[in-house]
Amino acid sequence: MLAASACTAFESGTDELEQGFTSQSLEPGRDWSCLPASLQSTPSTLLESAAGALRVVESVQMLNVVDNRPLQGLFVRACAQRDVNCLEPLTELAPVGADGWVDLPLYEGYAGYLEITGEAIVPTVLFYPDPIVEGRDRYTTPIGLIERRALPVLTGAVGMQQAPGRGLIVMRTLDCQNTDALGVSYTIDRIGSPFYFVGGLPSTSVTETRDSSLGGFTNVDTGVALIGATLTPEMRPVVPTTSVLIRPDWLTAVRFVARRSVD
Repeated sequence: MLAASACTAFESGTDELEQGFTSQSLEPGRDWSCLPASLQSTPSTLLESAAGALRVVESVQMLNVVDNRPLQGLFVRACAQRDVNCLEPLTELAPVGADGWVDLPLYEGYAGYLEITGEAIVPTVLFYPDPIVEGRDRYTTPIGLIERRALPVLTGAVGMQQAPGRGLIVMRTLDCQNTDALGVSYTIDRIGSPFYFVGGLPSTSVTETRDSSLGGFTNVDTGVALIGATLTPEMRPVVPTTSVLIRPDWLTAVRFVARRSVD
């Protein structure tokens, strides 16, 4: 969602990329030239009210993760980051269109989460790890939702079933070219079983993203979790550690975009 108009990995007064990030790493999926020398965590004083803020319409497309088709009967509402039960939603419950798109009236500085519900899907919370900023490139890749009937098949592909009362988390990362990031491993500070999508299906036989940047954890302990995305083998973080909510019997979705240098 965030992209700088002029991003660079050059240190002041030099003309070389940081050690380990040569021009050979600028291929799509492995372009990290826009990463700053150090990553700063998102400020804790995020705007949680639209009062005095610039209005921003956030458009999101939601498709079936299995076949990329729109799903019917979905509804979305936006919630503040600290309102973990969404007791005071920031938007009305909005229906998702027949094409899978929904438009939400938000504001610059928003960095909460969306609740996505519908009878056919595993209820989902989509977290925004970075605040919305007007005038920057948006993350336009559709969000993959899981139908309840498809969940046993997907989790069965990794040799286990999702346990009742546990959470499920799926992460996706884009590099500096807004391309699915390769060679990224995901971390979480709670108990959970890791997986990565390979050839369109989840697999536990790999430890980093391959042909897709989709990955995550099944059977996760519920509560607030700290997650991250790290380049391998450099062990360099792509984004600062992010706090997300893991709800029982819900899917938590997170979209990471390589943190850009500050203009």
